[in-house]
This record gives sequence, structure tokens and C-alpha cells, in this order.
Amino acid sequence: MKGHALLLFWLLVMLVPVPVSQTNHAPMIKSISVSVYVPHAGISISGNDDFANQVSSEGWLGNGSPSNPYVIESLNITGSEISVSINRVSASFVIANCELATTSQTSPCFSLNLTSNGRIEGCVMRSTNRGIDFYHANNCILDLNTVEAYTNALLVFDCLNCTFTNNVFQNGGVELWSENDIGYRHAFVNNTVHGRQLGYFWNVTGGIFDASSFAQLIVIGSRNLVFRSGQFWGTPCGSLFVACKICTLYQSSVYNNTFGIVVTNCSSSSFFSINMTILNNNIFGNEQGMLVSGTLYGRVVGNTIYSNLAYGILLTSASHTQVYGNSFSNNGVANAIDNGWASSWDDGVDTGNQWSDYSGYGVYQIPGSAGSVDHYPRLTYANTTNGIIDGLLGSDLALAIWFSLSIAVVAMPVFFMVRTRRSPS
Repeated sequence: MKGHALLLFWLLVMLVPVPVSQTNHAPMIKSISVSVYVPHAGISISGNDDFANQVSSEGWLGNGSPSNPYVIESLNITGSEISVSINRVSASFVIANCELATTSQTSPCFSLNLTSNGRIEGCVMRSTNRGIDFYHANNCILDLNTVEAYTNALLVFDCLNCTFTNNVFQNGGVELWSENDIGYRHAFVNNTVHGRQLGYFWNVTGGIFDASSFAQLIVIGSRNLVFRSGQFWGTPCGSLFVACKICTLYQSSVYNNTFGIVVTNCSSSSFFSINMTILNNNIFGNEQGMLVSGTLYGRVVGNTIYSNLAYGILLTSASHTQVYGNSFSNNGVANAIDNGWASSWDDGVDTGNQWSDYSGYGVYQIPGSAGSVDHYPRLTYANTTNGIIDGLLGSDLALAIWFSLSIAVVAMPVFFMVRTRRSPS
């Protein structure tokens, strides 16, 4: 009985929603109002020695130590390429209360590369292309800035332990990319995209979240989460899920992004769990609709996926993904591509997907190296919404049951293990 009681307690705990776990250990420095900025040409710094020389010639404050960092402040910096570029610097520095702008159509306004121990605060940055690039930056802080950019307001590429707080990202969102999962783990707190919250969840367990207040959703290393009713648009990636287990995106609209939805490295090999479920969403008008990469045991069910520039869904290095009950129509290069293995494109009984390019006869061959087949295809009809499985899990009660069952399925092996151990020999 004790073992059963502990199991019941664990299941109840898993069902309780918890707040987003985000920490920021960096000290907060309040920005000041600057009435007059000093005009300055673009700044390019390469290495600690170059930084020290420019501090001396410009009369900037500080000595580059953690307690007395170099300070660049109250400047209006305009560059024909990158306004401020800092490369291979490990000295501590602060760039504060500056206006930065670039006239380049291809370069970011601000760039850090192979640099650590920097803080950028209280600045306004304007670019017709990208706002801020962090490449291989470690232990850097971006706080209280306003970034006006066309697509990528912030690119974070293979960085470690950076902090992003109280920033306003206008006309573009955040792009995260890393060769390994740890490069996605940063502190994002109180940032906005298009005037709405940036939803960032790292290492969060258990909860059903109303995502309607998020303009962009990033979920890293989390499990047993459900996100519903989102509107994700105008960002590098509307919804990003990395190294997640038993998570669900439900009844959301994802549109006008570079990537609509990306699911990557959700690769628990447990037969008893579906690592990622994309359920009853509208995914349209993106450059790429949905990318599933490096993922085992995913599920894509009941979605309407249409008018994406390249593809509706692409599976690459993904296996045992279940794709059925969806409506695919008028996606540019292909409605779907399967370059993974061992995925199924129907439910094995009588339900496949709707395809705008289905001939109406026989099976539907999925393009790609996997050689996959939808055995029960249908032709997409006009005004189709919510895929073939219309209204699936339409009520809050049904969603709670879906969530509970996902947890219960994972707990079943634990139950039988406890029971077996307690049985008399």
C-alpha cells in the first residue's frame, strides 16, 4: 500500500501546473535617460589589446576588470555595416544608454563573437535586417534594450549561460541555435516580442499553459507540459521544442514565421511515451511549416498545414513519428518530406491525411529517402479546418484527460515494478 500511495502522490504532483522556472543572477543596473547623444562612427573591436587601446584613445572609463569594466555610453553610433562589433574579447565591459543604427541590408546592428563578460543595457538598436547577433558568446547580459529589426531581433548561436532580461524586440523575434542541448539553456525573463510576452520554459515539469499571451514559444529540456491557444507569428521560429518529453502544442495558430514549428532532439527511447505531440493546430504562411529533427516517438495529429513557402512538414533524422488526421494543401516545394525512418503516415486502421496533390487513387507516396506511404489518403477539400479529426480533444476536460493519460502511461512501468517487488516470492 505504501508503494501505491507514493505513486498516487507522484501523479497528483505531476498534474499541478508550475510557473516558468527562470533565474537571473546578474545585478540589475537601471538605465538613465539621455537627452543628448554624442555622434560616433561604427565601432569595431578585436581582442583585449585592441579594446584597451581604443579605451585609451577614446577616453572611455574602466580597466576591463569585473569590478571596473570598460564603459561605452551615451553615444549615437551609426555604421554602414555593423554599428558595434566585438570579437574575441574576455575583458569585462558595459555598453550603456546608446543609440545604434546600421544602414546595411545584410549586417546586424550589433555583434558579439567569441566574447564573454559583456553587458549591453538601456540601448536602442535599429536595423533593416537583423538586430543583435551573439555568436559563441558566454556569460553575457542583454538588459533593458529596445531592438527594432526586420526578422531576427536577436540571434543566439552556440552561446553559453547568457541572460536576456526586460528587452523589447520589435518587428522580429528570437532565434536560438546550438550544436548541443546545453547551448539552448539561458535566462530569458520579462522580454516582449511584437508587444507580447516571449514564452521561454527551461527545465519545467508538469502544467497546462494558456499560450495566448505569447508571441513566440521556446521550450527547452522540459516534460509533461501542454500549451494551448497560442498565436505565434512574425518570428524566426514560432514554436521551438528542444530535448522535451511528453509535451503538447494544442489548438494554436502558427503563421508568417521563418520556421513555423521546430521539434528537435526530443529523443527519449521509451516505448511508453510520446515525446512531442502537435495536435489540432493551424500552420500556414511560414517559409517552412514544421521541422521534426533528431526526435523519436513524435505525434502530429489533426493539424491544418497549408500555404507554407517550402514544405508543410519535414522529418529528418526522426523516427517512429505518427502523422495522421492532418490536412496538407498548397505547400510550395512539397506538402511533406520524410528523410527519417520507421514513421507512419496513417493510423494503421482507416485514417490517413488529406493531400491537395493526391490523385484520388491508391496510396499516397511521401517524398523523401524514407520511402513512406500514407495507406488511407484523402483529397483535401476547400475550407477544411482542424485536419480530418475535427474537434478532437475540443474541451478542457478532454485535454486534461489527454494530459493525465500521458503521465499515467509513463507511470505504468513504475507501478508494475513496485508491485512486483512487493509480491511474495
